[in-house]
Amino acid sequence: MITEILNMKVKRAKHTDCKSARASYRYDFISLMVHERKYHGARYLRGEIYDDRNKEIVRLWESEAYRGQMNHSSWSKTSPAFRTHIERNAGKYNVDP
Repeated sequence: MITEILNMKVKRAKHTDCKSARASYRYDFISLMVHERKYHGARYLRGEIYDDRNKEIVRLWESEAYRGQMNHSSWSKTSPAFRTHIERNAGKYNVDP
């Protein structure tokens, strides 16, 4: 996922002014860290085990993380390409923006 987001930035930066691209990139990164650290990381630190073979665990962890990410204050400042990517992935877990 991180590689996909970084690749989006390279393509998008060519079509926007540098200052606005840097600002969006900052909030895209913050939003990504909210998803990974605030939600997945918190569960991991509590000793919970992520098992990608267990569909119920995957659905629970991902839906919680996507919902929290999209409700975080950084979400409205992320780039349109980032939001589209996250919303598409969140839809796989029945999470609406």
